[in-house]
Amino acid sequence: ERATTPTFSSNGMYPCSGYCLAYLQGNGTTSAYILEDDVATATPACTEHCNSNVLFLPGIEASRLYATSTDFLDFEHENQLWEPNVNADVDKLALSSSTGESLNPIIYTSDVMDETTFPIVGSNIYKSFLDDMNKLVIQETIRSFKPLPYDWRMDVRDVVRNPIKTRSSHYSMVEEVEKSAHNSRTGKVTIVAHSMGGLVAKALLDELEIRGEADLVDKVIFVATPQLGTPQGVLTMLHGESFGYGYIRASNVREVAENMKSGYELLPSLDYFAALGTDTDPIIEFSTTTSLTLSYREAYGGSISTYSVLRRFLLGQGDGRDEPASNDVNTPNKLKESFMLNAEDWHSMHGSSWTPPDGIQVINVVGWGIPTLRGIRYNEAHGTIDPQPLGLDDTKMIEGDGTVIYPSAKAALGAIYWVNIKAHNIGLRKNREHKDILEISSLRTLLTNIITESDTALPEFVSYTKPTTEAATALNIGVHSPVVLHLYDSVGHHTGPISNPDPESDLDLDEEQIPNSYYWRIGEGQYAGTDMATSTTVTLKGTDVGTFDIDIHTVVGGTSSMTIFSDIPVTASTTATLKVSGNASPSLAVDINSDGTVDATIAPGKGITAEELVSLLRGLADSLNLPAKQDKKLDKKIAKLQKVLNKEYKSEKNEKRKLSNAIDTIISRIIKWEQKGILTNDEAASLIAILEQMQIVKILATNQ
Repeated sequence: ERATTPTFSSNGMYPCSGYCLAYLQGNGTTSAYILEDDVATATPACTEHCNSNVLFLPGIEASRLYATSTDFLDFEHENQLWEPNVNADVDKLALSSSTGESLNPIIYTSDVMDETTFPIVGSNIYKSFLDDMNKLVIQETIRSFKPLPYDWRMDVRDVVRNPIKTRSSHYSMVEEVEKSAHNSRTGKVTIVAHSMGGLVAKALLDELEIRGEADLVDKVIFVATPQLGTPQGVLTMLHGESFGYGYIRASNVREVAENMKSGYELLPSLDYFAALGTDTDPIIEFSTTTSLTLSYREAYGGSISTYSVLRRFLLGQGDGRDEPASNDVNTPNKLKESFMLNAEDWHSMHGSSWTPPDGIQVINVVGWGIPTLRGIRYNEAHGTIDPQPLGLDDTKMIEGDGTVIYPSAKAALGAIYWVNIKAHNIGLRKNREHKDILEISSLRTLLTNIITESDTALPEFVSYTKPTTEAATALNIGVHSPVVLHLYDSVGHHTGPISNPDPESDLDLDEEQIPNSYYWRIGEGQYAGTDMATSTTVTLKGTDVGTFDIDIHTVVGGTSSMTIFSDIPVTASTTATLKVSGNASPSLAVDINSDGTVDATIAPGKGITAEELVSLLRGLADSLNLPAKQDKKLDKKIAKLQKVLNKEYKSEKNEKRKLSNAIDTIISRIIKWEQKGILTNDEAASLIAILEQMQIVKILATNQ
């Protein structure tokens, strides 16, 4: 009678006296053998498509989050909170300031982001990757593939330890590994993890090892994982800049992020600074030309390049700052020490010294070539008439994927594959980066080859070594309100803000159509750039009365140049344009009223002149549709002002007096017309702002 339970013979302990067959054990090995009499009850060894099943762990903000509610008729409705369609959806994701737990206990997840459903429908995130994996199942290359969505607000360890809520039930990541391994032809699973999903994968391996089940995993593939943290985390936690989804109001993001344990785990860690070395650029810089940064400089020095000082700055220890109002996103937030300690505990065991359980192969996939935040520079904001608030600028490097710089993405001990995203984008006229890196077809081919253990040549844009940094060509622009920044390449592709098609949504949308371009909002500043593959037209649209500054940094053939325009007057109807090509210094054409006529062409470097301001004043006056009598009077006043500016005076004192009188006369007339309703408040403010700036410019010029 045949045995109902296999009788094993292995390593000579139980010599096989007859014909023996390899037996596939639950752990996937075939080192044990089964006696011939037991063949009827044994699972034969795999002979074809002997590949492990695949589980996928998405990144931060890449699992959809939902909540349900019941209306007055007792009908249940599902509300998708992430991706949000209004900023109020983000408020509903609020967390406890003491525990980090969700204040809304009914929030759940059910799917990963294949393509965006809002605000831009159909923008692929994981769609192509999910399709590829499902095709492997259909083709019977693997038996199963399953993405594992989770609540990315939580500590990555809690994601693994606790049941994950779905709409009708819950699931356990450990149990999903067990089920997938049981069904696998190898008795094992391969884990593919993107972004923060890589940290979840490490926590999952910890839990499996505790249970003695780490041998259920054969490979873990980290794709663009910030294993040591990333500077983008500082910008998110202190100022509310979302990880890859910049259309959400920064104040809403920051209110959630400050209590989000996972966000703390994405901050640069002690190992991050060790990996970059002693010659790294600072992660935080403070301008020395404004008193607004004095308290920071006194507490932390002129810049921050070490973890210990960064930690004090994040917690606000030493500078005396209070936690800012929710809408004051320019002032850095104060983070919570208990959550910092929790993140430090995580990184102490999962940073550079982390090793996987025995027998698990580790693969790092590193994105490269996209401008990536390296640090933050605090200075004085620009562009408003009121007293200037604290402002901040970005500092960038190209050796990253747009979110994670490469030393953090390659930190795990194991194989390293580099993906040249910049080269991919140029060749295919696409603009892939961190959040949608799995849409790169050559990367997906690499993953399939690793999963199936195919011994083939590396796909295009993938290498074993870091791509060489060729003579850089780049355009980086920073501008401060009140203007909106747009870029256009030579064929009309646009990068910058776009209108929201949903009239009920309050989200501010943008697009990045130009290959290898970016657009960021940081505080009151806007930052955009391209790789200058073609000439770039920069367009600035006014949103209010005030002045703006624009910094244009170009790098061509390794040669860097900077062009600066300062204190340019702007109204809500102003359009300013310039064309950037090579290292030539561009001029700024200003159409003060957007009537299609350039009112002033401003040369870079020395700032706007009083004569250029007169041209802008005249252009604005022509657009006001004043009654004929008032129009004629204003024209005469401007002509007289022009004569004062053109005349050479023997005495500077006399020149200042004449100019001041001419300007005061026009301002008095404008105020009277405003009081009589001939001019609107905005029209009067626009004219007066230019006149006041003219006086300042002329005084500065005569004092030099």
